[in-house]
Amino acid sequence: MPTHTLTINPTTLPVGVTTIGPLPIGNNSHAGISIDRTIAGGLNSVGTDSALSVLIQTSPDGTTWADLCGATFEGGITVTGHGQINTSSVDTGDVPPAATQVKVIATVTGPSPIAIAGAVTVT
Repeated sequence: MPTHTLTINPTTLPVGVTTIGPLPIGNNSHAGISIDRTIAGGLNSVGTDSALSVLIQTSPDGTTWADLCGATFEGGITVTGHGQINTSSVDTGDVPPAATQVKVIATVTGPSPIAIAGAVTVT
């Protein structure tokens, strides 16, 4: 199965909802998004009162969309036992066989726009 990648060049998302994609896909089984938290204005540089929610959706026809998976990434520096988190990601292994397209609904909440860079990948 081929890999399909939609590169997210550095861009600033305003507070509210932004659609990323759609990306045409073939007969694939895995979809994910990864966000670089370290770019200027990115998640690591905004306060914890700002957040980025991402929802991956698939479609068999470009008209009807179904939610696949999602996550919310809080702003601010996040440190775990392994060190500072510099990439936030979510993925799934359940792309429906009939899906021909994938897109991401990105929602910024809080007082600050959030800059993002990264990729949507379907394998």
